[in-house]
Amino acid sequence: MIEVAHSPQLFLVRQCNSLQRIRIDFDQIVRLEADGMDCIIWLPDGIRYTTIKPMAAVLGRLPAEHFKRCHRSHVINVNYVLSVQHNSLQLAHTRIPIPIGDRKIHSAFDLWDRTNSL
Repeated sequence: MIEVAHSPQLFLVRQCNSLQRIRIDFDQIVRLEADGMDCIIWLPDGIRYTTIKPMAAVLGRLPAEHFKRCHRSHVINVNYVLSVQHNSLQLAHTRIPIPIGDRKIHSAFDLWDRTNSL
């Protein structure tokens, strides 16, 4: 599938059956979605890349101040948050609401939400 190389502010993502690697800057990533043991990296305009790495491994390489796990299957880039409801949130470039899991388990997201609320 996809192989991921790491640099401080970007990934080089190799697509399945291709020798070419695509550059993905961290600030382009809207969200991550777990798909079994794979991870889908979502970019603006619905562009997506599937890695063979688990979501936790991809999240571990991203800056924690911008990327928060809000659900067992979803990580969001807080720079794309448009609105937060009790059990879901809306991101720019995303049509569907993203679920919010148990805030006790996803405490980093809960802290971000409480810190940035007026």
